[in-house]
Amino acid sequence: MEPYSPWLHGHFRFQLMYAFGHGKLTDADLEGAMPGVLEVLRENACATTSNYDIEPVLHRLFGASDGLRREPPTTLDDRQRRVLQALHDNESLWEARSGNLSMVMESIGLANDRNLVGRVLGH
Repeated sequence: MEPYSPWLHGHFRFQLMYAFGHGKLTDADLEGAMPGVLEVLRENACATTSNYDIEPVLHRLFGASDGLRREPPTTLDDRQRRVLQALHDNESLWEARSGNLSMVMESIGLANDRNLVGRVLGH
């Protein structure tokens, strides 16, 4: 049996992601929250809840909260790279074609396409 992780279950994960995305956090606060955020993205985020567990994080890190489509990022800072890598690692995220996930990814210039995210990461 896998160890229980409080980040993965219940509405607490949505609160964590909301606070990360919309809270008045210092740089140190953001970095302190990264392990939990990355775990949620890698292990538990899904296309149907992407507005709650992916969108706030991407908007915080990519500055894309106005709903406009962007061009794909050409450079990534460390946090952006770690977040996109966690999403790329979450194989179940990419199984279904989700309008929710498509809209979230398009807001930072990407598509609901794991291979495209891999190319942005340099894979």
